[in-house]
Amino acid sequence: GGGRGGGGGSAPGCVSAQPRALSSVAEEALVIDVFVDFRSIDCYLALDPIFHCLQGCRLRWHCSGARTKMAVPVGMLREGSGDAQKQAYQLRVHRTYAALRGLTLDVPQGPLEVSILEEALAYVARREAPEVTERFLRRAFSAVFGSEGGGGGGRGGAGEALRLGPEEVGAIVKECGGCAAAFVAWRTSGDSAMEAREADRELAEKLGVWSTPYVVDPSTEEPFIGETTLPLLALQLRRSGRLKASLAPGACDELPVAPRQPPPAPSAAVTPAGSRRRVEVYVDLKSPYAFLAIEPTYALQEDFDVELVWRPYVLDIAGFLGSAEVGAQDNKVRQGTNERSPGQWRAVKYAYANVRRYAAERRPPLTVYGTRKIWDTSLAGIAMLFAERRGRLRDFQQRLWPSFWRRDLDAEDLGTLAAVLRASGVDTAGFEEFVAGDGRRELMEIQEEATRRGIFGVPSYVFGSVLSAFVQVLDGEMFFGREHLALLRLRLFEAGCATRTDPAILAAPYLSARNELFAGF
Repeated sequence: GGGRGGGGGSAPGCVSAQPRALSSVAEEALVIDVFVDFRSIDCYLALDPIFHCLQGCRLRWHCSGARTKMAVPVGMLREGSGDAQKQAYQLRVHRTYAALRGLTLDVPQGPLEVSILEEALAYVARREAPEVTERFLRRAFSAVFGSEGGGGGGRGGAGEALRLGPEEVGAIVKECGGCAAAFVAWRTSGDSAMEAREADRELAEKLGVWSTPYVVDPSTEEPFIGETTLPLLALQLRRSGRLKASLAPGACDELPVAPRQPPPAPSAAVTPAGSRRRVEVYVDLKSPYAFLAIEPTYALQEDFDVELVWRPYVLDIAGFLGSAEVGAQDNKVRQGTNERSPGQWRAVKYAYANVRRYAAERRPPLTVYGTRKIWDTSLAGIAMLFAERRGRLRDFQQRLWPSFWRRDLDAEDLGTLAAVLRASGVDTAGFEEFVAGDGRRELMEIQEEATRRGIFGVPSYVFGSVLSAFVQVLDGEMFFGREHLALLRLRLFEAGCATRTDPAILAAPYLSARNELFAGF
């Protein structure tokens, strides 16, 4: 896919030297713009989900230098920086998914110069067949993050800097079924490569690309950022009738996390006596993503012998997304309260738009209004601890979360929280004393422990020790985000915590429609 740059005459012996003519089927296919960054591990791992979920679409590929979570090698970060801790976690998670998908992941140390790969993608996306473009993308990312460069050059071994020149990249183009001579002619013609890169830059600016992988339906300009949003995009396109590809039912309901294999024999798959696992769940009332995670997290107990230990965690949102306060009625930012940059506002608005897309998939749908301000949720966290001590935490969460996200609950008012506790069947005698004493101390201890563990967001899941002498497979493993619930289920299954052998328990679709917990509240 992609527009066509000018110039670039034919190269001897290359059929693809001229701008390729699309078949009538391809011309009619739904066009989707995809922005990637060759320095990004997120983009590397997203290739399979992109091709899987958007099969039947004509993908127009573009490069963007927008900042991504793993665009900078870990070895280049400043020691002791907060980002270093976060990126070290993300790299570990990326290695986990790469291994599950059979991909090599070695992070090069030192600056990554990928402009020649960007030029080559601009060429193959405009001049070569879609299958050549797909092979080139896979091969190019492998040259960056694979343990060896292969036929077209790249790196000599794990951790070495990337070394790719025009000849090496031309060889990669040829290896993928394209024409190396045509690429060289197109690249050296002057205007062609420059015009293509400028067109990509202008489109990225027009669409507001600020991260990668960044997938956009040009007809709506609605962005989908990251691989976990792709099943939702595919679902919307199928519902609208615009995606005509014939897909098996449920083909895009969840991402290809790992090859699905038959469950082990019952003796290996069903929980042995006393093998119960502890999963600690960090949540904060003011996180809409945590709100979406509550029900599918509780659902773990239906399929696994697992103890969920809920840990209230107070996020410092202002520290990384700035702060602002809006009016309760007009929703306009109040004068003198806006302490957010344009980039922070863009991230906040996208986060709420993305959450609402998923909330709308629940049956009945969840209501998610943007919060009027950044709430101090410490009182709500202490109330969670109080409800847990009284054995009514599930009932309390059932009433707490929906009302807060409808803007019906003041999370900083002690009386309001006490009323929710009573509605949940909790005797509130001693609640005020708990808030002032033990509850406040316990909340602070949780915060300090979370910092030591490297918790930086919610929902976060930490697998604790086995509650018996069973093999300790899950000790200390931490995942941030409900998108990892499928992997969590796989880990619990492998550890022998399943309560039944039905392989369906491994499925944790990211597009969960279930809303039994909060229905009616």
